[in-house]
Amino acid sequence: MHAPSPSEYTPYFQRYVTLVPDGQLMPTLRSQVAEFEALFATVTEAQGMASYAPGKWSLKEVIGHVADTERVFGFRALHIARGDANPLPSFDQDQWTPHGQFNAHSVASVLGQWRTARLANITAIEAMPDEAINRSGIVSGNPVTVRALVHILAGHVAFHITHVRENYLT
Repeated sequence: MHAPSPSEYTPYFQRYVTLVPDGQLMPTLRSQVAEFEALFATVTEAQGMASYAPGKWSLKEVIGHVADTERVFGFRALHIARGDANPLPSFDQDQWTPHGQFNAHSVASVLGQWRTARLANITAIEAMPDEAINRSGIVSGNPVTVRALVHILAGHVAFHITHVRENYLT
C-alpha cells in the first residue's frame, strides 16, 4: 500500500505519515509489535510511573495513549472501510488519557492493551479489499481516507518510539 497524498488527510498528520516508508505499511505495522514491546521490556514499574518533566504524562500514560490512539484510529479506518458515511467525532487525547488510569496498571498490562489493538488492526487491514482502502470519510469535520488512517497508525507509533527513547529512556 502506497503512502497517501496530502489531500487524503489534514496537514497535522503529515508528521506521522512521513515516518512510514512508502510501500512499507504492512511490514512497518508488523515489525512495530516487536519493536514497541522490546522498548519497554526492561522498564520497571517505578520507571513506568515517571515522567520526564512536570505536567507530562508518565511512561505508562504514554503507552496507554498509544493504545487508545490505536483503538480510535483503527475503528475510524474500519468504519470508513465498511462504507459507513456517518461522520466521526474528534478524539481529545488530553481528556482520554487521565480517564484511562494507566498508572493503576502494570507496564505489561498497558503494553498488552496496545499489542491486542495493533494485532486486531493488522488482521482487519489485511482483510480489506483495495476499494475499501481508497474510501474516504469525515473525521473531526475533515475528509480522510482509510489509507491515510492506517499510515497515521504506523507513524504515530514510530513518533512515540522516538519520543520515548529521547525523553524517558535516556
